[in-house]
Amino acid sequence: MTVRYEANPPKRAAGEAAMERFVRRAADAADLCDAIHITENVLGYDRVTPLEAGRAVAAAAPGTRMTATMRTRDKDAATIDGFAASCAGAGFSGLLVVNGDPPRDGRPDSGQVPSAVVSRLSGVASPALYLSAPASPDYARMGAKVRARPRGFFTQVIRDAGQVRALAENLAGFEVIPTLLYPSEKNRRSAEFLGLDLDAYGPGFPALAEEALQMTGDVLVTSPADYEGVRGFLGTL
Repeated sequence: MTVRYEANPPKRAAGEAAMERFVRRAADAADLCDAIHITENVLGYDRVTPLEAGRAVAAAAPGTRMTATMRTRDKDAATIDGFAASCAGAGFSGLLVVNGDPPRDGRPDSGQVPSAVVSRLSGVASPALYLSAPASPDYARMGAKVRARPRGFFTQVIRDAGQVRALAENLAGFEVIPTLLYPSEKNRRSAEFLGLDLDAYGPGFPALAEEALQMTGDVLVTSPADYEGVRGFLGTL
Protein backbone atom coordinates (compact mmCIF):
# COMPACT_ATOMS: atom_id res chain seq x y z
CA MET A 1 0.00 0.00 0.00
CA THR A 2 1.31 3.44 -0.94
CA VAL A 3 0.01 6.78 0.31
CA ARG A 4 1.51 9.77 -1.51
CA TYR A 5 1.38 13.43 -0.58
CA GLU A 6 1.27 16.02 -3.36
CA ALA A 7 3.81 18.78 -2.74
CA ASN A 8 3.61 21.97 -4.81
CA PRO A 9 6.94 23.86 -4.94
CA PRO A 10 6.68 27.61 -4.30
CA LYS A 11 6.66 30.28 -6.97
CA ARG A 12 10.17 31.53 -7.64
CA ALA A 13 9.14 35.06 -6.70
CA ALA A 14 8.13 33.87 -3.22
CA GLY A 15 11.76 33.76 -2.11
CA GLU A 16 14.00 31.62 0.05
CA ALA A 17 11.72 31.47 3.09
CA ALA A 18 8.93 29.91 1.02
CA MET A 19 11.34 27.28 -0.30
CA GLU A 20 12.53 26.47 3.21
CA ARG A 21 8.91 26.05 4.33
CA PHE A 22 8.22 23.76 1.36
CA VAL A 23 11.19 21.52 2.17
CA ARG A 24 10.30 21.40 5.85
CA ARG A 25 6.72 20.37 5.11
CA ALA A 26 7.70 17.82 2.46
CA ALA A 27 10.24 16.21 4.78
CA ASP A 28 7.65 16.15 7.55
CA ALA A 29 5.06 14.56 5.24
CA ALA A 30 7.61 11.93 4.21
CA ASP A 31 7.57 10.71 7.81
CA LEU A 32 3.78 10.37 7.75
CA CYS A 33 3.21 8.63 4.42
CA ASP A 34 5.05 6.49 1.89
CA ALA A 35 6.05 8.90 -0.88
CA ILE A 36 6.05 12.52 -2.03
CA HIS A 37 4.81 13.62 -5.44
CA ILE A 38 6.32 16.93 -6.55
CA THR A 39 4.37 18.94 -9.12
CA GLU A 40 5.64 21.24 -11.86
CA ASN A 41 4.37 24.79 -12.51
CA VAL A 42 0.79 24.24 -11.36
CA LEU A 43 -1.59 26.54 -13.31
CA GLY A 44 1.33 27.65 -15.46
CA TYR A 45 3.04 29.79 -12.81
CA ASP A 46 6.84 29.85 -12.74
CA ARG A 47 7.72 27.69 -9.75
CA VAL A 48 10.82 25.99 -8.42
CA THR A 49 11.32 22.90 -10.60
CA PRO A 50 10.65 19.37 -9.32
CA LEU A 51 14.35 18.61 -9.79
CA GLU A 52 15.45 21.48 -7.57
CA ALA A 53 12.73 20.75 -5.05
CA GLY A 54 13.40 17.01 -5.03
CA ARG A 55 17.11 17.44 -4.45
CA ALA A 56 16.38 19.78 -1.55
CA VAL A 57 13.90 17.33 -0.02
CA ALA A 58 16.31 14.41 -0.45
CA ALA A 59 19.03 16.41 1.32
CA ALA A 60 16.68 17.18 4.23
CA ALA A 61 15.10 13.71 4.41
CA PRO A 62 17.42 11.10 2.84
CA GLY A 63 15.65 8.03 1.49
CA THR A 64 12.37 9.82 0.74
CA ARG A 65 10.49 8.10 -2.09
CA MET A 66 9.64 10.68 -4.72
CA THR A 67 7.75 10.95 -7.97
CA ALA A 68 7.39 14.10 -10.07
CA THR A 69 5.27 15.74 -12.73
CA MET A 70 6.85 16.71 -16.05
CA ARG A 71 5.06 19.20 -18.31
CA THR A 72 5.50 18.74 -22.05
CA ARG A 73 3.83 21.95 -23.27
CA ASP A 74 6.88 24.13 -22.64
CA LYS A 75 9.67 21.63 -23.43
CA ASP A 76 11.13 20.42 -26.72
CA ALA A 77 12.21 16.80 -27.20
CA ALA A 78 15.80 17.38 -26.11
CA THR A 79 14.71 19.20 -22.95
CA ILE A 80 12.26 16.41 -22.14
CA ASP A 81 14.97 13.78 -22.53
CA GLY A 82 17.30 15.75 -20.30
CA PHE A 83 14.62 16.29 -17.66
CA ALA A 84 13.75 12.58 -17.55
CA ALA A 85 17.40 11.56 -17.30
CA SER A 86 18.01 14.10 -14.55
CA CYS A 87 15.01 12.80 -12.60
CA ALA A 88 16.40 9.29 -12.83
CA GLY A 89 19.77 10.53 -11.59
CA ALA A 90 18.15 12.46 -8.73
CA GLY A 91 16.41 9.35 -7.42
CA PHE A 92 12.84 9.91 -8.57
CA SER A 93 11.08 6.56 -8.96
CA GLY A 94 8.32 7.81 -11.27
CA LEU A 95 7.45 10.59 -13.69
CA LEU A 96 3.91 11.73 -14.46
CA VAL A 97 3.94 13.13 -18.01
CA VAL A 98 1.28 15.80 -18.63
CA ASN A 99 0.65 18.55 -21.13
CA GLY A 100 0.16 21.12 -18.36
CA ASP A 101 -1.58 24.47 -18.12
CA PRO A 102 -0.50 27.20 -20.55
CA PRO A 103 2.52 29.10 -19.19
CA ARG A 104 1.73 32.55 -17.86
CA ASP A 105 4.58 34.11 -19.83
CA GLY A 106 2.91 33.38 -23.17
CA ARG A 107 5.49 30.94 -24.51
CA PRO A 108 4.19 28.91 -27.50
CA ASP A 109 3.14 25.30 -27.11
CA SER A 110 5.94 22.88 -28.01
CA GLY A 111 3.51 20.39 -29.53
CA GLN A 112 4.96 17.52 -27.50
CA VAL A 113 2.09 15.08 -26.77
CA PRO A 114 2.32 13.21 -23.43
CA SER A 115 1.37 9.79 -24.82
CA ALA A 116 3.93 10.12 -27.63
CA VAL A 117 6.56 11.27 -25.14
CA VAL A 118 5.93 8.21 -22.95
CA SER A 119 6.20 5.91 -25.97
CA ARG A 120 9.52 7.47 -26.93
CA LEU A 121 10.97 7.59 -23.41
CA SER A 122 10.12 3.95 -22.75
CA GLY A 123 13.21 3.03 -24.76
CA VAL A 124 15.64 5.19 -22.79
CA ALA A 125 16.76 5.47 -19.18
CA SER A 126 14.08 7.20 -17.15
CA PRO A 127 11.97 6.66 -14.04
CA ALA A 128 8.73 4.67 -14.37
CA LEU A 129 6.40 6.63 -16.64
CA TYR A 130 2.80 7.58 -15.89
CA LEU A 131 0.03 9.42 -17.73
CA SER A 132 -3.02 11.24 -16.41
CA ALA A 133 -6.62 10.05 -16.57
CA PRO A 134 -9.91 11.85 -15.89
CA ALA A 135 -11.87 10.69 -12.85
CA SER A 136 -14.58 9.36 -15.18
CA PRO A 137 -12.89 8.80 -18.55
CA ASP A 138 -14.36 8.02 -21.91
CA TYR A 139 -12.26 4.87 -22.21
CA ALA A 140 -12.79 4.69 -25.96
CA ARG A 141 -10.88 7.97 -26.25
CA MET A 142 -7.93 6.76 -24.16
CA GLY A 143 -6.53 4.55 -26.91
CA ALA A 144 -3.35 6.56 -27.48
CA LYS A 145 -2.59 6.67 -23.76
CA VAL A 146 -3.19 2.95 -23.32
CA ARG A 147 -1.08 2.09 -26.38
CA ALA A 148 1.77 4.17 -24.96
CA ARG A 149 2.04 1.50 -22.23
CA PRO A 150 2.82 3.71 -19.23
CA ARG A 151 3.36 2.06 -15.87
CA GLY A 152 0.03 3.48 -14.86
CA PHE A 153 -2.27 6.48 -14.50
CA PHE A 154 -2.58 9.27 -11.96
CA THR A 155 -6.21 10.36 -11.94
CA GLN A 156 -7.83 13.73 -11.60
CA VAL A 157 -9.57 14.32 -8.25
CA ILE A 158 -11.94 11.48 -7.39
CA ARG A 159 -15.46 12.14 -6.11
CA ASP A 160 -16.58 8.67 -5.02
CA ALA A 161 -15.58 5.02 -4.74
CA GLY A 162 -17.55 4.10 -7.86
CA GLN A 163 -15.14 6.14 -9.97
CA VAL A 164 -12.17 4.31 -8.45
CA ARG A 165 -13.77 0.92 -9.06
CA ALA A 166 -14.50 1.73 -12.70
CA LEU A 167 -10.96 2.98 -13.27
CA ALA A 168 -9.42 -0.13 -11.71
CA GLU A 169 -11.63 -2.42 -13.78
CA ASN A 170 -11.23 -0.62 -17.09
CA LEU A 171 -7.50 -0.02 -16.71
CA ALA A 172 -6.63 -3.50 -15.47
CA GLY A 173 -2.96 -4.24 -16.00
CA PHE A 174 -1.94 -0.67 -15.19
CA GLU A 175 -1.26 0.95 -11.84
CA VAL A 176 -4.11 3.33 -10.97
CA ILE A 177 -3.33 6.13 -8.52
CA PRO A 178 -6.53 7.98 -7.50
CA THR A 179 -6.07 11.61 -6.48
CA LEU A 180 -8.03 12.71 -3.41
CA LEU A 181 -8.57 16.30 -2.29
CA TYR A 182 -8.37 16.70 1.49
CA PRO A 183 -11.67 18.39 2.47
CA SER A 184 -11.28 21.49 4.59
CA GLU A 185 -12.48 25.08 4.53
CA LYS A 186 -9.01 26.19 3.45
CA ASN A 187 -9.34 23.95 0.39
CA ARG A 188 -12.86 25.11 -0.48
CA ARG A 189 -11.63 27.32 -3.31
CA SER A 190 -9.82 24.34 -4.87
CA ALA A 191 -12.94 22.22 -4.49
CA GLU A 192 -15.06 24.85 -6.24
CA PHE A 193 -12.50 25.12 -9.05
CA LEU A 194 -12.82 21.35 -9.51
CA GLY A 195 -16.62 21.43 -9.36
CA LEU A 196 -16.58 19.43 -6.14
CA ASP A 197 -19.34 19.88 -3.54
CA LEU A 198 -17.15 20.03 -0.44
CA ASP A 199 -20.07 19.82 2.00
CA ALA A 200 -21.27 16.55 0.47
CA TYR A 201 -17.78 15.17 -0.17
CA GLY A 202 -16.18 15.94 3.17
CA PRO A 203 -18.07 13.70 5.62
CA GLY A 204 -17.38 10.56 3.58
CA PHE A 205 -13.76 11.38 2.82
CA PRO A 206 -12.04 9.06 5.33
CA ALA A 207 -14.07 6.09 4.09
CA LEU A 208 -13.43 7.05 0.46
CA ALA A 209 -9.69 7.22 1.07
CA GLU A 210 -9.68 3.79 2.72
CA GLU A 211 -11.77 2.25 -0.07
CA ALA A 212 -9.62 3.77 -2.79
CA LEU A 213 -6.48 2.48 -1.10
CA GLN A 214 -7.92 -1.00 -0.77
CA MET A 215 -9.01 -1.08 -4.42
CA THR A 216 -5.82 0.24 -6.01
CA GLY A 217 -3.13 -0.03 -3.35
CA ASP A 218 -1.98 3.51 -4.09
CA VAL A 219 -3.50 6.98 -3.55
CA LEU A 220 -2.31 10.57 -3.92
CA VAL A 221 -3.61 13.06 -1.35
CA THR A 222 -3.60 16.73 -2.34
CA SER A 223 -4.26 19.67 -0.04
CA PRO A 224 -3.17 22.88 -1.78
CA ALA A 225 -4.07 25.33 0.99
CA ASP A 226 -4.12 23.29 4.19
CA TYR A 227 -0.94 21.48 5.19
CA GLU A 228 -1.66 21.38 8.91
CA GLY A 229 -5.05 19.81 8.32
CA VAL A 230 -3.85 17.12 5.94
CA ARG A 231 -0.86 16.41 8.17
CA GLY A 232 -3.16 15.03 10.84
CA PHE A 233 -4.91 12.85 8.26
CA LEU A 234 -1.91 11.33 6.48
CA GLY A 235 -0.83 9.17 9.39
CA THR A 236 -4.29 7.57 9.68
CA LEU A 237 -4.16 5.71 6.35
